[in-house]
Amino acid sequence: MGNWEWGMGNELTEVEPERELYLAVTNSVVEDLFAEPVGKLLLKNRRLKLIAFDPKQEVIQQWIVPN
Repeated sequence: MGNWEWGMGNELTEVEPERELYLAVTNSVVEDLFAEPVGKLLLKNRRLKLIAFDPKQEVIQQWIVPN
């Protein structure tokens, strides 16, 4: 688990334990970073819950969640 997950996850769990934590990233991050080996590994291990969005249209394009 990354530092951001640990820090934010712990705080949110105490305040609102039923809430799920997602990381919102732009489409280009999903297309670029997650095409790289490290990004593929993160997705393969299902460590992140992601929301990919289009910042110009201000819409969610994709939900990427662990199975």
